Amino acid sequence: MIIVDTREFKSRVVKELFNNDVEMQALQLQVGDYLIGEDLCVERKSVNDFVDSLIDKRLFEQLSRMKSEYRKPLLIVEGGESVYSARKVHPNAIKGLIISIIVDYGIPILFSRDEADTAGFLISLVNRSEKKPKPLSKKVKSFDLTSVQENIVQAIPGIGVKAGKNLLKHFKKIKILFNAEISDLSEVEGVGRKTAEALHKAANKEYED
Repeated sequence: MIIVDTREFKSRVVKELFNNDVEMQALQLQVGDYLIGEDLCVERKSVNDFVDSLIDKRLFEQLSRMKSEYRKPLLIVEGGESVYSARKVHPNAIKGLIISIIVDYGIPILFSRDEADTAGFLISLVNRSEKKPKPLSKKVKSFDLTSVQENIVQAIPGIGVKAGKNLLKHFKKIKILFNAEISDLSEVEGVGRKTAEALHKAANKEYED
């Protein structure tokens, strides 16, 4: 069984899944394109969309949400054989993007040839999830307190995964972090003056409904 985002339901990928008798359900997902089981969320990107994320940064926001809401986020880049020739972007920039997603975000990437190949990966993932026995009493990672703390800090504009962890390691508690002065915040590795000011403002500004 695979849950498909309604915006994906007319794609060739879904047609391939249908032709292979994969059980599907269409729902409007808040993040990701395909949901397998309760914890495996798959985002599908064409090569051009993937390379465009170097400019608009939307992909990083999507991946952050996937990581916070699902225990097993996965990115599939479609048309992977042409990833280094798309949009005339330097190969080193694309390599940096791939490394950042895998190392900084901890999200694996699969490169498929086309829609049919993507469907093949999804079928294998569905078969694998159905064969694997589910643990009886395992808590979902998204409710882990450490993840909650990281998500709170990383929600501040300018705070990425690495800087967020550095801040938590430095101040130990979110309460201490949010009470810190700009000068103390800017001493943390990966946190510049502007980011420290934004964090300080977010922690001290009165809420406006």
